[in-house]
Amino acid sequence: MKKNLILVVLSSIILLGCGQNAEKLLKKYITYSEVKPDENKAGVQLEMPTSVELSIKYSCPLLNTNEENMQTLSERWFVANVDNPNVKLPVKIGLTSIDTIVNDTIQQVVYAHIINLDSIKVRFLLIGFEGIGSTESKEAETPPLFFLVEKDKAGLKNLTLVPRLAGKLFVSDYTPTFFSEQEYSREIQFEKSKNVTLKLTLSRDMKKVTKLILSAEELQLTLPNFDKQRRKLSKAEEDKFIYSENSNLIMDLTGKGDANGNPIIRSVQLKGGFKATSPIEIVNEKITLDAIPMICDLTVTNACIYGTVKVEGWGCGTKAMYVVFRNTTTPQEIPKDILNK
Repeated sequence: MKKNLILVVLSSIILLGCGQNAEKLLKKYITYSEVKPDENKAGVQLEMPTSVELSIKYSCPLLNTNEENMQTLSERWFVANVDNPNVKLPVKIGLTSIDTIVNDTIQQVVYAHIINLDSIKVRFLLIGFEGIGSTESKEAETPPLFFLVEKDKAGLKNLTLVPRLAGKLFVSDYTPTFFSEQEYSREIQFEKSKNVTLKLTLSRDMKKVTKLILSAEELQLTLPNFDKQRRKLSKAEEDKFIYSENSNLIMDLTGKGDANGNPIIRSVQLKGGFKATSPIEIVNEKITLDAIPMICDLTVTNACIYGTVKVEGWGCGTKAMYVVFRNTTTPQEIPKDILNK
């Protein structure tokens, strides 16, 4: 009875025709669990298009239609002898286009990895993937996994039709990255204002703010909070921000004018908002703006963006507020020392 049980378990790693030596060699991998579909969010698949090549595909569009993401993942695959998974064999992980998707007017290329094993003389191979972490992408999160492949004169045979969870089998030493733009947002409690929200979208490499949008049901700016030494916008900067459609202003003017007889604006209430018209550079993990209408000194991390924010215009302004903007695309734990400032 015990012998039959072992044969049933072995059948999940295809050993038919491999011989007794192969069974002994691969037996240690039986204890590694198969990756469940809900764990394999990247949709990793292994195919053999030729007798010496492996093709690695993904069903996740975030990955397979983005060449930059696919290049990143190329560095997370490796080939090793099953005897020692931590010693990688010299193979090149290439990239190839396998399909084209046309959706309305958008045409997308679908990519796959190609691994040529022609020069590899080892019979039993471990094809390892270091995975995609939860702090890199909620959509494509996938644990480290592996396939077992036999290479002989007849060609290649996948011994694990379903990939296995790697656990501590090998070390993943990649540098974490994001696989999509990251959005950060927060409601800002400006004085005498209502429903003011600032959203910042960052490029996947965290080097640019690709979108900055401030929306407000009511945003109150007052004369005492305006910095008279504020740097004026240069000609090139005048169109850096534009006001949202349907935005409007309510101005409160003083009874007396200035020396030239012009009315003095005591306060301004903005309804609507504004947005940046072009990307904003992130330098040394800092977003620094020092001209009307957005004044900020912010530090960028994967989990959050934090620092001071102020709005000015029409000779009026808000008080500077300390704000922590949470990553809403790939939520992560924010250090307490940042939250409690």
